[in-house]
Amino acid sequence: MCHANDGTFNEEKKEEVTSLDSDAQFFTPLNPEDNQPSVYKGYVTVSYAAAPVAYRIVDVAHTGIEGRQCHTLAVSSFRMSILMADIVRGKMSTEILRKAASATVIERLQRLAYIVGEQMRRDQAYRAKLRIPPVMLHWQSGTLINEGCLETCVQFSLGREIYWTNLRFERVGCRWVCTFADIG
Repeated sequence: MCHANDGTFNEEKKEEVTSLDSDAQFFTPLNPEDNQPSVYKGYVTVSYAAAPVAYRIVDVAHTGIEGRQCHTLAVSSFRMSILMADIVRGKMSTEILRKAASATVIERLQRLAYIVGEQMRRDQAYRAKLRIPPVMLHWQSGTLINEGCLETCVQFSLGREIYWTNLRFERVGCRWVCTFADIG
């Protein structure tokens, strides 16, 4: 188990809890006897959340990726999900994703934001239900497909409504870029 300098240790669960920028994670190495893939688990503390948000990334390709990098990818997935929700409901421009997402992802989000925006203009109750509540993250599950590809699913809520984002990150040079994003 790896401990971050600024994280806190949860004695009840025997796991470390960190902020979005910290680097705590838990690693279950490949067991040669049962040939199961490595699993990276951790928690991310979000300022408005009542409890830390769990993530789990499975390395099915046996890439040997480091736990710190998995934590960074999990944080990126959470951030992308929050930004997507804010873009779709008209709270933010897609310009913020210029370096983090492909042109295809940005174009898709712009179209969805337009459609949702038109519905919000016609229906004030829908607008209030969608635009007012903050994004509350619940959990994330991801799979490393190969050394340069992570697919992940993030569950969150807006008020009482539960939503999911499905994301695909691919390594482009030294950066991880979101090449697919869907929300619903």
